[in-house]
Amino acid sequence: MIVFISGPIAGVPDYKEKFQAAADLLIAQGHTVVNPANMDAVIDGELSYGKILDFDLALLAHCDAICLLPGWQHSKGAKGERVRARELRLVEMEGVDV
Repeated sequence: MIVFISGPIAGVPDYKEKFQAAADLLIAQGHTVVNPANMDAVIDGELSYGKILDFDLALLAHCDAICLLPGWQHSKGAKGERVRARELRLVEMEGVDV
């Protein structure tokens, strides 16, 4: 299953580590992972919040599931990703403790 990781980024100093810990766990379970916390490794340069969300939603459309990290409810982006995932009828994984 291709799993998109979603969770709070803004204001979370160790978000990359949390996203990577979730990615490692999901990979160990046999999943392919889309980790948006690594987006800066793919895109060179500054992007607006809207452009970043556009890329995230485009990637999400190619996934089978969304993994919601703790605190996702407090993230504007993660809430939007969850809405889109539900529209796409993706499997929802919650409670990955990282």
